[in-house]
Amino acid sequence: MAKRYVYIWADGVHFTPRLDGDRQCMLVIIGADEYGEKDVLGIMDGFRENADSWRDLLRGLKKRGLTVPPELATGDGALGFWTALRDVFPGMREQRCWGERRPGIGPPDQFSLERAEPRTTRPPT
Repeated sequence: MAKRYVYIWADGVHFTPRLDGDRQCMLVIIGADEYGEKDVLGIMDGFRENADSWRDLLRGLKKRGLTVPPELATGDGALGFWTALRDVFPGMREQRCWGERRPGIGPPDQFSLERAEPRTTRPPT
């Protein structure tokens, strides 16, 4: 990896590929450089979102050339990622995703935003 990544986003994507009830988890890390260009840095199947799975993915990134750690990592509240990040890239700044701070509540829809914010200009008539 010749690029210098400033930010990384990490998340585990869960889905059920078969009807047998086993839930698969894909661990995904996306990086952004100083110009805002984004790249998928790593995708790996993991056992849920435990620290060992995240550690394997982060160490793989390091082996492939991510020797200078990004300045900021963003992710949800899955503790496995944060534990692995502190082991592999100690000292990296951390930030939790806003959209996942309250379980079961996604980002507000446009209608609720319009109701909550008073209009400063009149709509055209």
